[in-house]
Amino acid sequence: MLNFWSLAQRTRPIRANPALGYPLALLLVGLAILVRFVAGSVLYPFPILTFYLPVIVAAFLCGPGPALMTVALGTSLSAYFLLQVPNPLHFEGVGLLIALAFYICTNGLIIALMDGMLKAMESQHATAQRLQLAMEAGGLAVFEYELAQEKVVATPELNRLLGFAPATGIDVAQVRGLVRPHDWDRLRVAARQAIQSGRPDFELEFQMRRPDGVLRWYCLSAQIQREKTAEKILGVLSDITARKELGETRELLLKEMEHRIKNMLATVGAITGQTLRGDITLPEARKLLDGRFAALGLAHQLLIRRQWRDARLRDVAETALDPYLASGQIAIGGPDCALSPRRALAMTLALHELATNAIKYGALSGPSGSVSVSWETEKGRLLFCWRETGGPVVTAPVRRGFGTQIIERVLAADFGGQVTMDWQPQGLSCTLSCPLHEV
Repeated sequence: MLNFWSLAQRTRPIRANPALGYPLALLLVGLAILVRFVAGSVLYPFPILTFYLPVIVAAFLCGPGPALMTVALGTSLSAYFLLQVPNPLHFEGVGLLIALAFYICTNGLIIALMDGMLKAMESQHATAQRLQLAMEAGGLAVFEYELAQEKVVATPELNRLLGFAPATGIDVAQVRGLVRPHDWDRLRVAARQAIQSGRPDFELEFQMRRPDGVLRWYCLSAQIQREKTAEKILGVLSDITARKELGETRELLLKEMEHRIKNMLATVGAITGQTLRGDITLPEARKLLDGRFAALGLAHQLLIRRQWRDARLRDVAETALDPYLASGQIAIGGPDCALSPRRALAMTLALHELATNAIKYGALSGPSGSVSVSWETEKGRLLFCWRETGGPVVTAPVRRGFGTQIIERVLAADFGGQVTMDWQPQGLSCTLSCPLHEV
């Protein structure tokens, strides 16, 4: 059947092209006439039989149309030969009509059966291709396992799923060596319980390290089939590694989200508590909280865009100072340097406090002032500097507020370094010095 289908596939272009099918059908009729004359007395009494073979071949190679033409020609030629007087099977009248009608009907049945068979085979082949495509896309493979002989009937899909070469025979010992011992015992127990309980179906998930060293998750859905002499397992094996990894990632993300929400709420609580501490009016507190929470939100936006991975120091500085860059009074520059999420948040809050202080009392309070934000990385250390110039005369504050605490304490603690605040008359300078490995 496989060779027959292969031949049908190769001759399909002829069936699909009448310009090839009809000439080939005529050639088949001509060959039949030649065979009749070559065979001589053997086929001479049976002219109808001579023209059956061309119809069968034409129905297979050329299609229904050329095959019907072959029937018409065969009918005419059969009538001609049957009417010849020397023919021992000489037909006349009703006998001739019956013989020709029989020839036409039987060949019509042959053409219909051949056409139906070819269409059924094409439909079956298309269905098999769709099924194979669906199994490959879904990571599925059908298998058969004979319990008594411990023999696996391998298929190309099963070999591909387990990481073996397509034409390789799979031995049970090979599979046992790749499956974790605990999972192999679970497989045997599940099969034994299904046999003993009379329950034909069972399902199990297990891990297996393929021959290429890759560890994969599989789901085995099997059914016990009992025959007169033996028992075997038929089932479907599916690769569920992606589903397992997605579940693990989801669980990890939930834990990470819980951790970050707790940290964010703790940060919000600390900012709120420190802002409301001391002699401060409600409008002032609201303004301060709005600014600090906005800075915190900008930092989170930057980290989310970075998928909560390290952020570039330049991006952190530009994000934190974005509301003030339009005036052109702030210059930002320095080599490429990455900050962890925690340090990016601390730097954002510190830059917000420095900018707020500069707008109120420092270089950004007037059009003539400027701010330089720069950093250097050398000898394994990061030296970050905020320097104001051109503003009003600066004096050191009598009381250190929460903003100063964020700059001096939180920044120093999160970066593992030292922070220096220097209130010179020409402007405030704030420097952070820390080891690069702490960044």
